Amino acid sequence: MKIGGPAGIRTPDIQLRRLAPYPARPRAHYSKVILKAYYKLPLQNRTFIIADPFDRSGETLTETIEALVEGGKATPGPPLGPALGPLGVNIGEIIKTINEKTKDFDGMKVPVKVKVNPKTKAFEISIGTPPVSALVLAEIGIDKGSGARLDSVAGNLTIEQAAKIARMKTDSLLGNDMKARVKEVVGSCVSMGVTVEGRDPKAAIKAIDAGDLIVPE
Repeated sequence: MKIGGPAGIRTPDIQLRRLAPYPARPRAHYSKVILKAYYKLPLQNRTFIIADPFDRSGETLTETIEALVEGGKATPGPPLGPALGPLGVNIGEIIKTINEKTKDFDGMKVPVKVKVNPKTKAFEISIGTPPVSALVLAEIGIDKGSGARLDSVAGNLTIEQAAKIARMKTDSLLGNDMKARVKEVVGSCVSMGVTVEGRDPKAAIKAIDAGDLIVPE
């Protein structure tokens, strides 16, 4: 299809395809000549967009999908499925990965962010989680810590609960392995007045290092 231009100005032949009311890519992706020609189209014809006549190798355009899902129970239906479908990715694989990452958040609404490269179909999933302190309080069933270290014990966290929180916070904790991440969780109990397996959190960390407290995988 040829798009005409002002008298005396030659405009190129441009292949068009029906997709959306506006160009799918940022304006910077197209030449000024093509954009000028596109926006000279009558409004009723702008349901056609310019099929990419360029190959900008090295340019990465990432689509980001954000949604709130129930921990471990995401489905291919709304809100994720309809948003992921047009990107041509393996929806089942993405849903499976999300559920694996959120399985410890059973009964909780979890914010997830899926980044997709439409060209390679590669994807990256990040999970938004509450801070460790909030998860500790939720596990032991209290609203807040004592704020007095261990002068007033607010509650007790088991090593299994600490491991569960470590799994929930895998993407944001600094530890390279499960043991290191559990020690981070235990360390957060120091200022909350929460014991770990009935011990001062510092003593619990030493017990983990010594092998007296076994960290479940």
